[in-house]
Amino acid sequence: MKVVLGLTSTVCKAFFIYRVIDNLIYTIMDLLSKMKLGLKAKSGVDMEKKLETNQFCITVDYDKNASKPEQIFLGIAKLIEGFQYTDRELVGCIAKEIEPVIMLDDVEQGSIRMILRSVIESLPDEGLERCDVKRIIGTFLVKAKYAILKAMDKKGSISEQAFDTLELEISKQAQETGVSELGCYTEPKRETLITSMALISDGVSKMRETDRVQFGADIENELKAIQIGSELDIDEAVTKSVTQEEITNIQVVILKIQKVAFIGNSKWEFRIGKNKISAHIEDEAWLERYKAGQITLIPGDSLKVEMKETMQYAKNHELICSVSQIIKVLSVIHEEKQPSSQLFS
Repeated sequence: MKVVLGLTSTVCKAFFIYRVIDNLIYTIMDLLSKMKLGLKAKSGVDMEKKLETNQFCITVDYDKNASKPEQIFLGIAKLIEGFQYTDRELVGCIAKEIEPVIMLDDVEQGSIRMILRSVIESLPDEGLERCDVKRIIGTFLVKAKYAILKAMDKKGSISEQAFDTLELEISKQAQETGVSELGCYTEPKRETLITSMALISDGVSKMRETDRVQFGADIENELKAIQIGSELDIDEAVTKSVTQEEITNIQVVILKIQKVAFIGNSKWEFRIGKNKISAHIEDEAWLERYKAGQITLIPGDSLKVEMKETMQYAKNHELICSVSQIIKVLSVIHEEKQPSSQLFS
């Protein structure tokens, strides 16, 4: 059976995608619940209202006419997983028995805007239960996440000096919120901060290129927002200093080109499956031919390459970072254009 669509096909497609996104907003709690997060929906939250100190919001500006809306929600799920990991590691600096959860307070349409809350589900001491300790720790977790994201929001690689500044800022927030006075507080390890950054940026990379993600929170009685990027560039000296083990793999893969690099030896952006990677092309002979116009690339093309991937692991066996390098470009794979007469057959 063939379906013939005329000039209205684009409109129908846009309307369909809008309806998909509209419906998916209300299924996001099911998606997140699979991650074993504590979820509790509350209706009627005024988005213009000031956030509580243990609340934060994630806003995703998306293109309603773009395809693959499911990538938005996959990215959001991964992003919250990254925040959950960050909370768990930070409260572990206070007491290992403390269990943090992230609560979903509200979801709003337009841009997808979620109000979430960092809360403590259980405490090891009954005496602490009667105090306002849960809110104190929740406030600390929000401010620490903001500090981590602020450190990530810099041009160029994140240096050792930037990590020194971040660690001092988290220590300052621990003192100002009173968390440093609880139990036997210790500073978070640098490898933990690196892993948190990697998980957060990985979540954003799962989304579409046109999607924009923002984190908002009440910081020093002021609502502050910060953009969360998908690219994470940490100075090699930093990762080397916390690396316990390094594993290198070389394999032949096919990479879908997302963004080419025209200036110097900048990184190219690719997709492999649903994952986004950035990599330098070390094949100088191929690069010279490409820059000379002897190789033509068009949107939708892929490269078959020999790729080297170096994975660095910390003492806690957590993956700190993964660095990809394209050693040799084997061939260009042009996307096959399907005849328009077969699109709806």
